[in-house]
Amino acid sequence: AHENGGEHRSNQRLEFLGDAILNMIVAIRLYEEMPDCAEGELTRLRAGLVCERALAGVAREIGLPAVIRLGKGERSASGASVKDSILADACEALVGACYLDGGLSRAEMFVNRWLWQRRYEIWATAADSKSRLQEYLQDRHRGKEILIKYEVIQASGPDHDRWFVVRAGCDQEAGVGVGAGRSKKAAEQAAAAAMLASLAGTDGRQQPAARKKLANGHENRA
Repeated sequence: AHENGGEHRSNQRLEFLGDAILNMIVAIRLYEEMPDCAEGELTRLRAGLVCERALAGVAREIGLPAVIRLGKGERSASGASVKDSILADACEALVGACYLDGGLSRAEMFVNRWLWQRRYEIWATAADSKSRLQEYLQDRHRGKEILIKYEVIQASGPDHDRWFVVRAGCDQEAGVGVGAGRSKKAAEQAAAAAMLASLAGTDGRQQPAARKKLANGHENRA
């Protein structure tokens, strides 16, 4: 915007508006559809949906990188890709634009389609899936101590290109998760995400259509 002498305004004001509207919409849906969750858990769930990683993913899926105008310095630093922080801000700005163009109902349509309907998938694939799984199980079992076991069931490849397959499970649940990666740590995270997706998909609080969609996604990953 500065390089063009103010001819093109930045998205910062729209980001401000969109961020507030996005958080409000997600907070309302969580409050209405998860009556058993306490304030702390509602806060964590909302943060998982409106985080930079989730919003950047939405921005890429709807094609925002192709229409974002970057300054010379940012283009030089970013190369061929646009940073997640910029994409997330642009996604918030788009929510704000939806509100200005069509009111709250239009903004809700966008948020529901691209974030809320995918909430279990987004939560399950969070960067720290092991922590999310631990929190989910403790909540599911009313705060009881839960020991999640991660077992390497396969290790292959030469030392410079190892491949691990890990199974995640616990004594309190019949379901397990299986994940793979080039390190034990990565495979454990993948296994935790798979187990969380499977458990969330069978949770009675989830809507039938969402359960089916999440189960299909879990099968495809497996």
